[in-house]
Amino acid sequence: MLLILLFVPLVNAVQVNELGIVAEINEDYVHMAVDIEYNITVERADYFVLAPVTDVHVYDENNSELVCELKEREIGTLILCEDVSLQKIRFEFNAYELVKKQGTINHFTYPYSITNPTEKFSLIVKLPIGAMIVEQGKLNQSGMKPYSPEDATRGSDGRRIYLSWSKTKPRLGTTFDVSIFFERVELPTSPTTLLVVIVFLLLAAVLFLSRKKPYDVILPVLTKEEREVVSLLLASGKRQVNQREIVKKMDLSKSKVSRIIQNLEQRGLVSRTRVGRTNKIQLLEHKARKKEE
Repeated sequence: MLLILLFVPLVNAVQVNELGIVAEINEDYVHMAVDIEYNITVERADYFVLAPVTDVHVYDENNSELVCELKEREIGTLILCEDVSLQKIRFEFNAYELVKKQGTINHFTYPYSITNPTEKFSLIVKLPIGAMIVEQGKLNQSGMKPYSPEDATRGSDGRRIYLSWSKTKPRLGTTFDVSIFFERVELPTSPTTLLVVIVFLLLAAVLFLSRKKPYDVILPVLTKEEREVVSLLLASGKRQVNQREIVKKMDLSKSKVSRIIQNLEQRGLVSRTRVGRTNKIQLLEHKARKKEE
């Protein structure tokens, strides 16, 4: 009987299929979006933030906003949602006091902990626009690394430099102590030199917009729903899908899918063409990619 009582809680324990976090560092705060997908429908969901927070919004899988409670702790804030019935949830908020300035160098630190059995964990931290990771030479005397954990993938979405981490079945209780040193790129004050830099940046922007989209690099910086839409388009032979079909396959509301596609369109990743009562969604520059293949 004792063995049975010990085994039952393990069977009924809530597990997380996927935990995805995107943190965008801004001037005075860090905007975080936390997507959690549970293995079962839950009636209670919460997320603990080791920092003061504001502008908290919580959404269910239908993008309906939930009424949740904030519980201030001595060292953080608990976002608690009770009397719910959902399998997916999204927490969005602004967190403060996570970046410390040391001269011209900024230091972002935050411990992301695995508090539930989790199948897949992903984390993306985006630096402020115009910022770059500090070179190792500037940190040699401190013994610190430009960023940690050191197995991060570095990339850029065209506006921000980002670092991403991905783990499969991380051990329960594991804490990812994220540390990133960054600094803003200082533009020269000389008018002539400044003009040269501006021309160079404009040419770089043109080249960036004209080259083919490396979707394997772009996908990590998208939200889970945006990745699903792009994956559906990539799986299509013509790199295009009827919007009505996307709604059906993703099992989301029409308005939710429309917002996702609008975000992708604003990033220059897809185009929308009106066909009858629906839209044809197409990946941009797919023809160039096909020629290269």
